[in-house]
Amino acid sequence: MSSKTKRHRCNICRRTFSSKAGLTRHGFIHLTEEEKTVVKQNWKHVCFFCQKRFSAESDYHVHLVTHTKEKTFWCDQCGKQYCQRGPLGVHKRSHSANPRPFNCEECGQAFTTKQSMLIHKKSVHKKLKDVDCLQCPKKFSTKGNMVDHLNSVHLKIRHPCPHCNKSFSRKGKLRKHLKKIHP
Repeated sequence: MSSKTKRHRCNICRRTFSSKAGLTRHGFIHLTEEEKTVVKQNWKHVCFFCQKRFSAESDYHVHLVTHTKEKTFWCDQCGKQYCQRGPLGVHKRSHSANPRPFNCEECGQAFTTKQSMLIHKKSVHKKLKDVDCLQCPKKFSTKGNMVDHLNSVHLKIRHPCPHCNKSFSRKGKLRKHLKKIHP
């Protein structure tokens, strides 16, 4: 990580975040139930679909497209559509001379986003697993991996294929199946 990257550290658990907003969202986990109730009362925007609450209208609108799947961002080179500006920006790199501009200094592997490279370094080179499962003692390198584990192992959530009678424990495995078997 470059020395210019500013880090924001939690005073309670010492975890670091690349943005002040990330640190602020994280701070919520350290509040008592009573404090959480007070904070939630200040959240003005409630998602119509899942009742998740947001204090900032912009965060609320970004969240809404996860339900509506509106694709209002278009690639001007190939016409592919996206729900959010961020993934469109990553996609646009595929049309550039350098589609994977983030390189791991340790092994040279290239990534499309800085976040992907940081996750790679954390899990592959540092072998750091600092995300606890909420149901068992198992630890994971990313929250996404923990959620996948929680859903498939503890909650037994299955993802059925819409074309055949197979089902999968993880969405990623269903996507691979759809791409390979039902293109």
